[in-house]
Amino acid sequence: MSKLERLLALELPPEETRADWIPERRAGAALAELGDGRILWWTAGALRALDGEGKLEHFELAALSPLRAWSWLPPFRDGPSPWTPTLIARGSQALVLLGRARGKDGNLFAALEFEPRGAPRLAWAWGADGLRTSEGESERVLPAGLWEYQPGACASAGQVCLLARRYTDSVDELHGETWCLCLESASGALVWQRKLGTGADPATRDPARRPEPRGFCAPADPIALADGRWWCSSGLGWLSALDTASGRVLASWRAGLEAEELGTRELLVAPGDSWQPAASNWCYRAQPGGAFEWQPADGSRRVALAGGRSWSIRHEDGALAIETRLSGVAGARAGVALPRGERPQAVLALGSEVLALATERALYLFDDRDPARLVERALLPVGARSGPGGSGALFASGERVWCAVGSAIVAFRLR
Repeated sequence: MSKLERLLALELPPEETRADWIPERRAGAALAELGDGRILWWTAGALRALDGEGKLEHFELAALSPLRAWSWLPPFRDGPSPWTPTLIARGSQALVLLGRARGKDGNLFAALEFEPRGAPRLAWAWGADGLRTSEGESERVLPAGLWEYQPGACASAGQVCLLARRYTDSVDELHGETWCLCLESASGALVWQRKLGTGADPATRDPARRPEPRGFCAPADPIALADGRWWCSSGLGWLSALDTASGRVLASWRAGLEAEELGTRELLVAPGDSWQPAASNWCYRAQPGGAFEWQPADGSRRVALAGGRSWSIRHEDGALAIETRLSGVAGARAGVALPRGERPQAVLALGSEVLALATERALYLFDDRDPARLVERALLPVGARSGPGGSGALFASGERVWCAVGSAIVAFRLR
């Protein structure tokens, strides 16, 4: 049976969070581990590192380059549309998304190189003026316009794939283009680029549903990698599956409309047998021969998949319930209810039978070794209550599980 032993807990002082947005607008937290063992923690609009002894170090990223283009608006959350910080570490390199576009200001997607136990330096960055290397050279390889790089990038086999929006002059949710970019992780060089769709569909076709101009755009969903394909959801109604090597669009369709234009299909399977993008109220299942089934979601949201078992969260009568499903078995297994008032902040599958769920109050461990049950509840510091729902992060390294919610970070040993 799994148990949690608290090893350390830290909370940021109020003066370090005061410069960030008000709690309901905060972008949230992200965690990653460098090759030297330090844990990178993005929260309150800044990057920090935590060593094994609990020493916290703050990095001034704005000082890494003197160039005028090296600036950004702190990321923020838009009501039901969370902006999840991107933080991916491989060895001594960290990939980070800096800022969020608003008005006529874009943002940046950058690679930082860390010296052992030292501070970072800028390796390369993609901004409004193209690729910029550490030597200050800039190369325009994307169409001109205002670019906004999206959260949810995915790294694999020395490359990183991310979605980006292109606007003509300023952020325009109705006419922005959604692109998929594949970059070399080491150099930032562009491997391929694909345009996936234009505008916020179906808002662009239905005047009654068009959003009011607000100077910023709803974010894309995180990219999924499964079965040799990138699965992309623009967050604006466009869903696509791309070949990982060439970027060739294998399928592209509109999400959750009364009548979808399916077109030509070349896919055989979707990730985990079915796919429910965060921005869609529909589930998709690929059928042999390339056809797609699509149906309304059953009210639960799949949050993790491991070893033929999926975990879902169901909101019912103001309370949360955790459900599991086994591959090839119809229907959900018996769920485990949580106390009322809990808001999910982050989830992480720990193997195929254990799920960690962080809320603003506690870290929960669920075990699905028949019957499904709650096996542990560890309280979090008060600082965890300073963020909106869905804005936390969980990360496992060896026997340790790191939990970052609000302005607090806690390390547990999994026993």
